[in-house]
Order: sequence, then C-alpha cells, then structure tokens
Amino acid sequence: MGNQTTQPSIAIVGLQTFILAACMGLLTQTPDAHPIAEWGRSIVLVGTGLTGLILRTRYRGEGSPLRRGLLDAMTAGVCVLLAQAALMGLIASGILGPDWVLPGHLRVLAVVAPPILCLVGATETRVRIAPLPHNRLIQDYGRFETRVRRRNYAEMMALTIIILLTAFYALRFHPMVEPLSWTFVTLYTAVLLYLVFRGEVRPLLPVGEDMMRVHYGAELRRQHRLRGALWWFWFIPLFAGLLTNAALGVLKGQIVFAVAHALGIVGLAYFIVRLNRDRERAVRQQVSSLAIPFA
Repeated sequence: MGNQTTQPSIAIVGLQTFILAACMGLLTQTPDAHPIAEWGRSIVLVGTGLTGLILRTRYRGEGSPLRRGLLDAMTAGVCVLLAQAALMGLIASGILGPDWVLPGHLRVLAVVAPPILCLVGATETRVRIAPLPHNRLIQDYGRFETRVRRRNYAEMMALTIIILLTAFYALRFHPMVEPLSWTFVTLYTAVLLYLVFRGEVRPLLPVGEDMMRVHYGAELRRQHRLRGALWWFWFIPLFAGLLTNAALGVLKGQIVFAVAHALGIVGLAYFIVRLNRDRERAVRQQVSSLAIPFA
C-alpha cells in the first residue's frame, strides 16, 4: 500500500522534540552559554531533525510499529547529520566559528537519541473496534505476543545502549552531577532486568473461550500499565536536567532561563500524560472488542 497522509500525534511530536532538544544540547545549556553559537547550533540541529520527523509522520506508509520507529530514528539521524555537515561547511568557509560543531560530550548524548526516538515512534496507535471472533482469538493473541516481544527486545537494546553511554559519559567527562549519572545507570539496569524477567506476555492456555478472553484482556492491561510506567522512567534524566538548570537559573539570577526550564518540566510531563491517555484509549477499544469491561 502506498504512503498515506496522517495527522502527527501531538504527544509523540512533543516527546520527539524534547528528545532532540536534550540530546542536541538545547536543554543542557547553562545560563552562561554563548547566546549565538551554542544556542544557535542546537536550534538548527533540533529544528532540522524535527522537521524530518514531522514530514515522515505525515507521509509514512504501512508497516509494523517497530519498523516505523526505526525509520523515524533513521530520518532524524540523517537530517541532523546533514544539518551538522552544512554547519561544518559554513565553518570551513569562515562564515561561522568552530563553536557551531557539536562538542564531544554532546556527541555522546546525540547517540542516545536514536534508540529513544525509535521507541517513541514505535508507539502503537492502531485499535480494533469490531468484536474479535472465536476463530481469530488465538491467532490474534499470537500476533500480540510477537509485537510485545519485539518491543521488549527493542527496549532492552535501547536500555543497554543508554546504560553503556551513561557510564562512559560519567567516566569520560565527569559532569557536575556525576553521582546522579550512576543513579541512572542503576535505575536503568533494574528496569532492564524487569523487562527480562517480567516483560513477556503470559502464554494463552486452552481453558475455554471466556477465560481466554479474560486472560487476553488482562495481558493487554498489564502491558499498558508497564508501558505507561516506562515512559516516565525513560525521561527521568531529562526531568533531572531541567530541574537542575531551573535551579541554576534561580541561583544565577537568570529568571527567564529558570522559568523556561520549569515550563519544560510541565510540558514534558504533559506530553507523557497525553501519550499514556492516548494509549489507554486504544487499549480500552481493544479490550472492548473482547467484550470485557476495562478496569
């Protein structure tokens, strides 16, 4: 099937914006950052990557959620690389200064962006409204198991990458909040282990159609709760960074800087809540197709 025009999800686009802004240095600037080079570089890279993501969202074709997420990450990566190459060309020609190139510590953060962008882009929005007939119940549950398994593998790979990069970042650059970095490593390791041992879908046993439908609905709800909690875990470092910068802004008397980051905390929380609400609506429709009350 050919590409189709779709309306981008506000929650997904909002979270993608925060991911790019954080990993490209826009949300990690200090109150003393150079107002032209450092801020301008981040704005150009974030704007280019986000434009590519929005265009891809509007004209994406059919495919599995994970495939869509991978293409989202690749699109953003290519756009950012092209933008940085253009900036380097302007630097070589003497139009811009050397500060317009991402420094080493931000290059490490930039590598974190694709895995998380992939997971955000792979968020499922498809729902089943028509009742699920008996002859399709087991087959549909098998597809559900496969989707969750692939999602878990993607999340475990992303967690592994983030754990390794966070440890490298702390050891190599010794940031001001280095102890917090090791806290994140511990937290993400715990989440990784939880996914390994508890993230799989429980098998569907042949115990009668009614009980099978109840089991299916329970697993849909359990996976929904797990995914909803994970979204908050993914963005804990960003919340911490925004809070730290807001506090620094207050201490340095940069009220506008502090307020901007405080609003960033509110905005990030809003997009996570909205995404979870959208997913809950989709799960409700899926559960309703099984003729089971959503509790």
